[in-house]
Amino acid sequence: MRLLNKIIFVVLGIWSSHALAVDSAEISKKINECNQLIKSENPQKALDLSGQIIQSNSSSRDAFLCKGRAELALSQYKQAIESFKAVGRLSSSGMDKMMASAILGNAYKANNQLQEATEQYRIALEAAKTLKNQGLERVSHELIASALFLATKYEEAIAEYQIAQKLAQNDGERADIHERTAEAYEKLGKIDSAIEFQVKASLAHTKYSDIDKQVNSQLELARMYIDANLYDQAGTAIEKVLAVTKDASPYWEAKCYIYMAKLKLAMHQNDKANDLLASAKKLNQSLQDKELTDLSDSLYKQLTK
Repeated sequence: MRLLNKIIFVVLGIWSSHALAVDSAEISKKINECNQLIKSENPQKALDLSGQIIQSNSSSRDAFLCKGRAELALSQYKQAIESFKAVGRLSSSGMDKMMASAILGNAYKANNQLQEATEQYRIALEAAKTLKNQGLERVSHELIASALFLATKYEEAIAEYQIAQKLAQNDGERADIHERTAEAYEKLGKIDSAIEFQVKASLAHTKYSDIDKQVNSQLELARMYIDANLYDQAGTAIEKVLAVTKDASPYWEAKCYIYMAKLKLAMHQNDKANDLLASAKKLNQSLQDKELTDLSDSLYKQLTK
């Protein structure tokens, strides 16, 4: 009888271990499915699936992570905050804790709780320093700056971007930081400084980024030139983009016409502005792009004043 009991005990132990392994594999499979649903922009199904996983395993960090991401996508910000708090509680490694603070900060920022967002980003920054990870330090400074920018603390945001700039490791990272810095200076009404950093961004994008980022950076520079009454420079920047995009990209070609119309309007050449907007509208008939429509409508209103 003792031998039989011992055999039963061993068999049960083996079965239990196997069952746990199967359960773990099944949960892992469901979490992968949940993440794929997020990537395929199906957050409601991801939310439902993550809820099922958590019901069967309430200590699954990855399930709460997917749940929070789904809630963010569905604009359920308060729920996302609670999910990401759970992610933080279930994180053990330094890297996991750092990322948990960053994503919790993102949820607070999405909910317009900017002070709380900044606090979480600063916690993430300290964790990145502990990890001695320069890349994560840079990202943390950029996240802090983004929250400060939304809180209209532009000078403080610029200071954070300047630190991030020193930690940047390539022209792609530098270009993005330069653009954000230019945007902050523009909000402060310091157009000369905004142009200076937008020029730096444009040059960095030329060396590193794809064509979309390059032309967008040039057009934003042109817009700033217009606002600074530097019409010759604005025209040159727009023509440079148009030379690359004409007959190649209807979206960027249309946007060039809109920005050129803005330039002509600033120069009181209303007829030319109207013709350019008509060309942009024609290109946008097939695109039906809302941003292009809104930009055109805004200029049409100025023309008809």
